[in-house]
Amino acid sequence: MPHKIDKFICTTEAQVAFEDLKRLLSTSSVLLTSIETDPMLMYIAATNQVVSIVLVVEHAKEGKIHRLQRSIYYFSKVFTPTKQRTRTTRS
Repeated sequence: MPHKIDKFICTTEAQVAFEDLKRLLSTSSVLLTSIETDPMLMYIAATNQVVSIVLVVEHAKEGKIHRLQRSIYYFSKVFTPTKQRTRTTRS
């Protein structure tokens, strides 16, 4: 069982990491709207504890060999312990 920490001390290294995280979260890429002719792909990652989905649009960019993928929608759900234990049965 974890023990209780009575006093939190923020080190310089922890403060730098926190500032980096805040900067990353405040400057993350904005989700784009899709153009009807651009192909869309859906990536799904799932475990017993979580499911995550991201919908991306692919488009060609001048001077690039490969098509670029940009996120247009994402969803993530963490299951409660009760939902993690739920199983469906087939007859």
